[in-house]
Amino acid sequence: MRRTDFASKFHVDLPVMQAPMWGAVSVEMVAAAAEAGALGCIPLGYGVDTEEEFDDVVGNVRMFTSKPFGVNLLVHDPEGDQGVTQLITAEKPALYSADRMPSIRRLMKPFRDALDVAEEDWEAEPETYETPRKTHWENHVAWAIKHKLTFMSFTYGLPPPWVVTKLHAEGVRTIGTACSVEEALAVQEAGMTAVVLSGLEAGGASPQFLAENPSQLGVFGLVAACEKYIKIPTIAAGGIGTPKAVKAALALGASGVVLGSALLLSYESIPHWPLHDTLMADIRAHFKDDPKHEYYPHSVGGCYMLAQKRSVRDIIYSIVEGTS
Repeated sequence: MRRTDFASKFHVDLPVMQAPMWGAVSVEMVAAAAEAGALGCIPLGYGVDTEEEFDDVVGNVRMFTSKPFGVNLLVHDPEGDQGVTQLITAEKPALYSADRMPSIRRLMKPFRDALDVAEEDWEAEPETYETPRKTHWENHVAWAIKHKLTFMSFTYGLPPPWVVTKLHAEGVRTIGTACSVEEALAVQEAGMTAVVLSGLEAGGASPQFLAENPSQLGVFGLVAACEKYIKIPTIAAGGIGTPKAVKAALALGASGVVLGSALLLSYESIPHWPLHDTLMADIRAHFKDDPKHEYYPHSVGGCYMLAQKRSVRDIIYSIVEGTS
């Protein structure tokens, strides 16, 4: 397939980025994606706080591949004095506060019934956070530079300007995440190398950072809306799980795509992530292990997942083949 600006800037063979799905991505998945020619991404999430932990996870990926990969960082700055653009603040009430639990339980009842989960299992007080977690920018930037990572990506906001300047000066590229044209413009104006355009189909939480409760476009609408204004490479994320979806995203102006939910049932995914066993049982019941069915018509994040469990390499190749 044609080599896009995204693939050229990040030195990968395919215009594909593996999604940093915290709790589901293993070091083997990151390495396998990189070996397949995609851009691998380690989700730092809440589990990598020390230099030793950072060294371990990066070193473990490097045991399996020498190809390009990087890390994803969640943007948090409760003190608000480091130039960080973000929606979440220390004063914002917790999403799952106790007074909202009755309405949440009513909303989730159809899912409890479908999964045969008893009501009493939902009675425990939810964990709440007084303030968002602080990002130790100096540490993470220094560690990324020390390991000569290909890139560092950011979700839920923008890092301080000096972070982007420092990383670029040391040869580490940067990727922001946006859910609207306005957010994509903010990422571009911050000087980042590329931007992930996250449509409403994307799995996990929606990483808006400039407005409360904004209306969100689907991934193809978002890519098309950004095409005129965004000059840095755009990477489409949300429901990308078939060759036609990849081809459509590229035709609309995207320079690459993110594969996330499509990789959840790969051999390299962490086997005990939430819903893994439920999805596998549902797939077996739906197809009765019929190998003729390639795509699973239900979704996590809106994409058609491959029904048969396969390697990350095989899944990536099957999705991007025929898109040239």
